[in-house]
Amino acid sequence: MQELVHQTTAWAGQHWVLMALAIIGFSWIWEDAAVFLAALLALDNQIPILAAAFAAFVGITSGDLALYLLGRVGYRWRWLRRWALASPKARVLRKRFRRRITANIFLIRFVPGLRTLGFTLCGLWRVPVVRFALVMAASGVIWVGFVFILINVAGMSDLLRETRWKWTLMAGAVVLLLANNYWASRMIAADVARESQVS
Repeated sequence: MQELVHQTTAWAGQHWVLMALAIIGFSWIWEDAAVFLAALLALDNQIPILAAAFAAFVGITSGDLALYLLGRVGYRWRWLRRWALASPKARVLRKRFRRRITANIFLIRFVPGLRTLGFTLCGLWRVPVVRFALVMAASGVIWVGFVFILINVAGMSDLLRETRWKWTLMAGAVVLLLANNYWASRMIAADVARESQVS
């Protein structure tokens, strides 16, 4: 993360507007790292904290909205619509998602690895765009605020810059992601089996 901070500052020089644009662009590639980068740049006084937070927010919300719109466009393709809406697993997933749309969008925001597929499926499943945008924006504000408070107020920057801890945290995130995906696939398989028995 420290190397990423140095590369960004070297590219943008002292122009914080360029740094803000770099944060927005980077968030389309790796959202969470872009938010942490913005908070670290603000901590190092390379960019005003409000500009950094706003750039992180714009980056992650525009990327999420693009995924949603990709799903809406994909709805026009018959084979994709059949895969996303007609299979037993897809029907169960969609039904479970629609029971708690707001809570599920929040869940997608905070669980690593779910956003790309989750927000694209929101578009395919035609979740109302206004509702999606409002919930996604609210969860984005919470996520950006949490990271900025964690780094700038709680003094976690040294922990994140220390290579040993950074890799430990990344390994922990990977384990949580794998465990979550395993648990989610088991739950879906159980629901599909239950639904097939009922029908």
